[in-house]
Amino acid sequence: FVGCSKSDNEPGGTSTGISGAVGTFKGKLTVYTSPSVEYFDAIVSVSKAADNKLTVTVKSGEVYSLVQPKTFQVNTVGALSITAVTGSPEGHFIYTHENKSLNLITMKQSATEIQFAFEGTKQ
Repeated sequence: FVGCSKSDNEPGGTSTGISGAVGTFKGKLTVYTSPSVEYFDAIVSVSKAADNKLTVTVKSGEVYSLVQPKTFQVNTVGALSITAVTGSPEGHFIYTHENKSLNLITMKQSATEIQFAFEGTKQ
């Protein structure tokens, strides 16, 4: 039996799916408290929560560890990036394969949640 299918190595293929964004990242974390505080050399990890969901967690035991983990519903954009689904109430999530960068900003979904942003690269 011979079948035709999209190659996993072609743009738009799913050679890594959303798993390409899984890992540890180092960069600038901005915590939107009053006043906002920036932490440089902050560490966050991204883990796969489901086939179409990634969870961002900050390193425990750090001064910035007050922010809660955030799960984003994501999709792949060809072979270029992994992004939050458009209009996601969780916020914005962009992982770019070429430079292994992560840029995200969370949106508050409860009164006790702390909004944060992160810009960094995979370690």
